[in-house]
Amino acid sequence: MSKIKLIVWLIFLLSGASGLVYEVIWTRQLTLLFGSTVFATSTVLTAFMAGLALGSYYFGRLADREKRPLRLYALLEVGIGVFALIWPLLLSVLNAIYILAYRGLDAEFYSLSLIRFVLSFLVLLLPSTLMGGTLPILSRFFVNRLEKLGLNVGALYALNTFGAVVGCVAAGFFLIQFLGVQASIYLAAAINFGVAITAFLLDRKSIRTAKPSDDGMSETQPASESAPADTGSAPVFRLVLWAFAVSGFCALSYEVFWTRILVFFLGSTTYAFSTMLAAFLFGIALGSFIFAWIADRLKALVNLFGLVQIG
Repeated sequence: MSKIKLIVWLIFLLSGASGLVYEVIWTRQLTLLFGSTVFATSTVLTAFMAGLALGSYYFGRLADREKRPLRLYALLEVGIGVFALIWPLLLSVLNAIYILAYRGLDAEFYSLSLIRFVLSFLVLLLPSTLMGGTLPILSRFFVNRLEKLGLNVGALYALNTFGAVVGCVAAGFFLIQFLGVQASIYLAAAINFGVAITAFLLDRKSIRTAKPSDDGMSETQPASESAPADTGSAPVFRLVLWAFAVSGFCALSYEVFWTRILVFFLGSTTYAFSTMLAAFLFGIALGSFIFAWIADRLKALVNLFGLVQIG
């Protein structure tokens, strides 16, 4: 079973890389559609974050009932790859709809930009939702014991994010230059399909070789045996959740602002977006890895969260 898990680590890293190849390329293409770096970056980031949240919520609920998480994960990867292949067609449709709106509506620039935002957001929401479902599904495969929850999920997320850093740098500085936009999309889609095939094969192998105590699907220990750290009263818990949401708002605002600032320094939208996103993701991955280790050993988690926000 350990070999299966190591391979799953690898394919999840590749999955993260392909996702960021898409994000960089879609931002580049939507910049041409919007005529604005800020609007294109905001649209892609909004669609990705909304999709990741939606996919994490929906597939997180589904994961607890899923008996074969690797098979479902493979289907998600297939869906992402298929979308990538039909994306050029969808982009042409978006352009056509925008041209019709421009000719039929007597609207100014910002109203037309809002129309482009809504159309682009709805299209990109589908693949990003599928991407958002990959983490909770694989978490179901990996997490067997409640007392290792922070370490397992944090490490899984960190690995995927490190892969995203690689994909971001590769797309922004190498793939588009040497392969072109369309070939880079095909390469990322091939990665998705390769990951899906591997996951299907691993699923079949894990089913054949699984043991009751080592199938990745064992029941978690009762709360009395492994109680989580005290999070305080329910109002405090809800307040922390809202604070976490505000933190996300600030973080994505930084991404947009920093991309716009870096354009003036680097002279290229693609380089600016790739540099900002690679640094952002590398920091997220490193922080996830470090604080996942801390979270299982520290009880004053709310205080730590506050200190991190101040920082």
